[in-house]
Parts: sequence; C-alpha cells; structure tokens
Amino acid sequence: LQPMSTLEGIELFVLRAQKQRPEFCLTEENRELIRKLVQSLDRLPLAIELAAARMKMLSLDSLSKKLSQRFRLLQSKQRDTSSRHQTLRLAIEWSWDLLDPIEKWTLAQLSIFHDGFTLEAAEEVVTLDAFEDAPWHLDVLERLFEQSLVRRKTTLHDDTRFYLLTSIQHFAAEHFVRKDSVQTVDGTSLTGSEAYSNAVKRHGAYFAQFGTREAWLKIRTGEAGKRLGRALKLEASNCLFAVRELRKLSQFDTGVQCLRAFNNIGGTQNLVEMKDYLVADFLEVNEMRDECKAYIYWLRGGALRNQGKWHEAVQWLERSLELSDPM
Repeated sequence: LQPMSTLEGIELFVLRAQKQRPEFCLTEENRELIRKLVQSLDRLPLAIELAAARMKMLSLDSLSKKLSQRFRLLQSKQRDTSSRHQTLRLAIEWSWDLLDPIEKWTLAQLSIFHDGFTLEAAEEVVTLDAFEDAPWHLDVLERLFEQSLVRRKTTLHDDTRFYLLTSIQHFAAEHFVRKDSVQTVDGTSLTGSEAYSNAVKRHGAYFAQFGTREAWLKIRTGEAGKRLGRALKLEASNCLFAVRELRKLSQFDTGVQCLRAFNNIGGTQNLVEMKDYLVADFLEVNEMRDECKAYIYWLRGGALRNQGKWHEAVQWLERSLELSDPM
C-alpha cells in the first residue's frame, strides 16, 4: 500500500487503460480528470490498475463517478491474479488482519477524521480506556505509521499533520460501525453504531472549542491568532463533518458551536455556500436553545445581506437579537 507519484500514477493508468481500449491516450482534455482520478485512488498502484481495468466498460467520467463505491469497483476479474491482489479490499484487509486489537480500534476511530488531524486531536478523540495498561496514543500512532496505515505530512508552516489514505479511511470506517469488528481480549465489542456515535460526540467536542467567542477574538489578534487561524483553515472538512453528524444525532448545542468554528474559517465561495446550506438545515430545528437559534438567525441574515436582500436580512437579524446576543 505504498503510493507512487502522481505522474507515475497517470502513466500507469494510461498504460493499463490502453490494454482495455487501444485507442485511449493522454490528452490535454483528459489530463486533469485522470490526475484527479489518480489522486482519488490515493496513488496506489493496485487501485490504479484495477480502476484502469474498468475502462473496458466505462468512460473516464463514469469511472470517476463510480469511485463512491470503490470497493465494488476495484475488483479484478482475472483468475490468474493472487487473491490478495484481486481486490483493493482484500489488499487492505490483509494489512488489517496483521494489527492487534488496540491498533485496529485506534485505526477505526481515526477514520472519523476528514482531511487529516493533529496529534492533539487524536489524543482527544481516540479512546483506549477499554484496554488495561493501554499504550500512549503517540506510540500506537507510530506503529500504524510504520505499517503505512497512517501517513504524515508537514504543512507550509512546519506543523505536523497525520492522515489516512481515502481507501483505508473507507475500510476502517466500515469496520467502525460494524458490531464485533474489534473486540477486547474478553470478547467485548468495541465497534458498532453506539461506539461510532460516541466518537462523533468526542470529535465534535474537540472542534467546538474553535467556535467559542474567545477563539473568535483570538483569531483576530496577534501572531498567536494568526497561527490559530492557519490551523483552523486546515480543519474545514473536520468542522463540516462534525456539524453534519451532530445534527443527525440531535446534538444541537455542539453542532452549532462547530458551525461557529466553520464560520470562523471564512475562505472560499465554496465554503460560504456550504455554510449557507448548513444554516438552512438548522433552520428546520425547533428544539434548539435560544442562544443557538439566535446564531443561526444571525448567519441567515448575513447570507441574505450578502445577496442584496436587505429587507429579509433585517428581519432575520432582528429575530436573532430578540432571542439573544448571537456573538
């Protein structure tokens, strides 16, 4: 499960795709789509080869869309291929089976992070309390790193982040929600829907801290604020995931706090549109405390103001102030 470079991945995909369609070639028109496809496949040679084999029946665009079902898609139909390399799932499962229960349980919990995580976040979200004399989080993380199941990258500002390849994240997430997938020595199941829900709450509680008024003020002052702002921008996917999942669990207070953190990120038009979508979703909730409703109404008013709908914006902002101070 060692990734290759993007360029090597593109070359491998084209070479293998040509076995299915001799007329297929790399062009200026399809280069970017192939690059994105290779990146989505984590630049794993096995995944790239299995995907290219599907070019027999699929167009490049259709192949990309089918990646949401990657474990069904990435299967070899060749009988002369060793079983471990016939499917991406089996290749990952082979690595999974080599892990001890603590490593499996840690990897399953790490699958809840999206687009990477810090050591501090892992220490807060991953629980090892079910094991006596449990090792240090850092030691387990290092063992998973040495087995190439956890990756490490350094940011532009020399901070260290960890992440799972997308295929490994999907595999570990499947095991996380499956009861009895990971058990303690005495046979107690650690995984399942309840365990997943509890992890969502821990994950949300961690990222909610970036949505406090103190964090909002800190981001706007001094060098420490700049560092916090840079760090928070890297957590956009985690905050987005937290808001969505906490909303499903009716954890509205923490969900709105994570929405505050997401709003503190600011950024691209895409993030702004996603925030507006989340706000619209929360507008349908009646069970929230007034403080939470006030913030949702305030965000709605701000969105309408940005669209030039001043009259409607004022109405929402006034509703917000009637309930509580939205800030």
